[in-house]
Amino acid sequence: MQDLPVLMLSLLSDDLLFFQEGEIAWDGKRHSIRGIQANAPKLDELSAVAEEGGFDDISDLVKHFIAFIGKLEEDEGLVVPCGAIAPEISNSLPEGDLTGITLANLAAFARAIIVRNTDDGNYGVLYDSRLSMGSPASSI
Repeated sequence: MQDLPVLMLSLLSDDLLFFQEGEIAWDGKRHSIRGIQANAPKLDELSAVAEEGGFDDISDLVKHFIAFIGKLEEDEGLVVPCGAIAPEISNSLPEGDLTGITLANLAAFARAIIVRNTDDGNYGVLYDSRLSMGSPASSI
């Protein structure tokens, strides 16, 4: 079974949840969520994930997901100014700096980041190497 952080990020990397254009908003300092979409062809899979994860239903899972990435957004250590990000990467991000929400959203964008449990609470992180080359100020 996946732990909570891996489960939350896998919702994006496994294409169960996604953001449409405009659903991640920038206020000049932080991002916020204005909406989120469930992948309709994968609703049965999403429902199974909710049940296996101990959530009441898909709505409960999505509520926890929004809270989880909201906490990521608060982490100043994840912020990379947009000027420090290569255009090839920043062009695929919502407006503003790279923050917790937009970093998590990279999991949904062509699976640029994938986090999995390996063993005994350790994580395996796979990421597109262009992210580390295009985000020199980040801790990716």
